Amino acid sequence: MGNTTPSVQPPGTGASQAQIDSFLTQLAAQPETHIHGTGSSMAGEHTAALNLVPRGASSHVAIGDGDWFDPATWSGGQVPGDGAKVLIPEGVTVNYGGVSNASLFTLRVDGVLDFETNVDSKMVFDTVVVSPSGHLIIGTPTDPVDPNVDIDLIVANNGPIDTN
Repeated sequence: MGNTTPSVQPPGTGASQAQIDSFLTQLAAQPETHIHGTGSSMAGEHTAALNLVPRGASSHVAIGDGDWFDPATWSGGQVPGDGAKVLIPEGVTVNYGGVSNASLFTLRVDGVLDFETNVDSKMVFDTVVVSPSGHLIIGTPTDPVDPNVDIDLIVANNGPIDTN
């Protein structure tokens, strides 16, 4: 995938609460990075996009590789629901294969979000940002989405983004 080794190692789905808490604290303290030098005009745009979905504001953080719909994948032991602020950190792959009507507030992908290609899927969100280290995968040349499968990504359009 091209991901580098994450500077903060995910604790994994069998981690203790203390390990999870330490991981979340370290993630929130990480500086933002982007692929352009600080002198580039694109650096400001990337920073602005990442500021829409700060790591420290996440309500649901994937703590290890797993299925989106498995509570063990998430720091709070609950699948993201209405209003969730979701973070998939670098070094973590989350597979998405299902239909959800929950309206996510934000989704930040620093790791990998991989949609299954053989089942119908639906995700509703207000804001999605895939960081320079992140990958959003919806089929590949060697594993395309089945022609009888629908993958629906729906923008909820909950109004203007409040940046204050």
